[in-house]
Amino acid sequence: MMDLNQFELKWSDPCHKIGLMTSAYPSSFSPSDGNAGGRKGNSKVILVVILLLVAAGAYVFGKDGSNGAAPWDDERSIDYSKPLKIVAATELSDMEPFIKQASADLGFDIQMDYDSGTLVNTRNLLDGAYSDKYDATWFATDAFAKVQGPNPQTIHYTIARSPIALGIKKDVMDRLGWHHKEVKWADIADAAARGDLTFGMTDPQESNSGFLTLLSVFAEFGHFPKNEPFDISKASINEPRLKDFFSGQTITSGSSGWLRDTFLKNPDKADGIFNYQSVLESMKENDGADIDVIIPGEATGVADYPLSPLRRDGDQDAERDSQAKVRALSSWFDEHRAEVEEKTHLDAEPVYARNEEAESYYQYPETQGDIDFLNRLYHDVLRRPADSNFLLDTSGSMRGKRLKDLKAILTSLINDTAGEKDNPKGFSRRETIKFMPFSSKVAEGYTQEHFDPASAEQKRGLQDYVNGLQPRGETAIYDAVLQAYEQADKNGDLLSSIVLMTDGASNAGTNRKDFINRLDRKLATTKRKIPVFVILYGESSEEEMNFLADYTGGKVFDARSGDMAKAFEEIRSYQ
Repeated sequence: MMDLNQFELKWSDPCHKIGLMTSAYPSSFSPSDGNAGGRKGNSKVILVVILLLVAAGAYVFGKDGSNGAAPWDDERSIDYSKPLKIVAATELSDMEPFIKQASADLGFDIQMDYDSGTLVNTRNLLDGAYSDKYDATWFATDAFAKVQGPNPQTIHYTIARSPIALGIKKDVMDRLGWHHKEVKWADIADAAARGDLTFGMTDPQESNSGFLTLLSVFAEFGHFPKNEPFDISKASINEPRLKDFFSGQTITSGSSGWLRDTFLKNPDKADGIFNYQSVLESMKENDGADIDVIIPGEATGVADYPLSPLRRDGDQDAERDSQAKVRALSSWFDEHRAEVEEKTHLDAEPVYARNEEAESYYQYPETQGDIDFLNRLYHDVLRRPADSNFLLDTSGSMRGKRLKDLKAILTSLINDTAGEKDNPKGFSRRETIKFMPFSSKVAEGYTQEHFDPASAEQKRGLQDYVNGLQPRGETAIYDAVLQAYEQADKNGDLLSSIVLMTDGASNAGTNRKDFINRLDRKLATTKRKIPVFVILYGESSEEEMNFLADYTGGKVFDARSGDMAKAFEEIRSYQ
């Protein structure tokens, strides 16, 4: 058993609720009402009918999670000349056809912006980035906004739900003999521990799908009782079983979208991925993914996709208008739930029609301390340690401010001051850190294995090396990448990644053609394609950087606007 106090976290709230749904949740979402569908006719007449129905007793998902009649101001009017602007989680882009249909039926324009994932969007919301730009939010959950308050969201309408599931290759299902059994979290952990199952999941600090996956397995092996709040400080956690489970993780990601695309493009990286059931079913239907979708028994996390109007301080008319439009849109989705379920694989059954007692689900953590604890547990104890290879351009063009900025960023990673207070981005416990400067040639570099954030000696060694970086020479990018491949973890026990920061094009050493030939020969032997995450900076070649990222299964982060620090921080979720 593990000692929870080792993380130096203090617990002040005796009740810690986690958002999970038990196995009573259906394993597939087939429409129960085949007669549901859209109504034709004059859009304004339809809207009046919808509003009258809502006024007569439609229900909303309240702040406390209860179902109750929502108040309605009969004198409230809708300004049909103004659009309803919604900022949404990226996975909701599949809703676009329904949004267009709803806009035509309801008589007002609806504009959707898919800014980022739920956790990033929540941080932007609380920072005030959306206050004057949007009328409503539509994320996978509002749980993270509730714990950080004050919350600019008002009423919350649960539009649809989707549980966390495992999308697994069919041939792996055959090999494991899982086609004709109820697969449980323990089965997944056993297979991972034997080396028979690998998977990808998103970073729970950056993505709700990853957070719900962590919650689910944490609750299962913590033997939490269903339907009861529990105190996480009193939890008995089976650390070996949790480590068994996460030993199978071979891909981490900052977003569900990149995880999905990586699995489709590079299926050799993992046997499956954890994502929302709706996303996985869409991969099967729309992308031809040869996978089965498993909702593990016992308990699994559920996204409830609340549609929430925003407060408009000082503009009551605008706030009433957005509330009226959001309520009308929510009712429209209620009327078209069968279509939504069929096309998106979401569970669109209204809250008031659900059997809460039969479903028996817990709630998300109610404090930021609980969330921080789970993220620390994941990064510092449970998941495979990172093998982070930093290729640092120290060519002559980096002289002056550019190199100074690079040193400052690396210093913030060493001292754990990068990122925000509730979202730190420093180096993790147990991480292997490799600094590999390059110019005309690749320098020997500096390596710190098993990093300990509490070790002043380790930090001093890393910092002294960073302080000594000097600009000189040209830019041998391909030589640097090949060298990083040589020095990366040989056994595949770590989560290896390469970060390339350069302000120019490759103008020394190995050319692209030779690079491809040499890397292909290496990959034919090792079968380990390590992703290169490129920071596009200064005068670096966009074409060349995109090639490197695509060829290695990585991603490009554009820092040409000057924000190199933000690019480094974003990459941390992929390491």
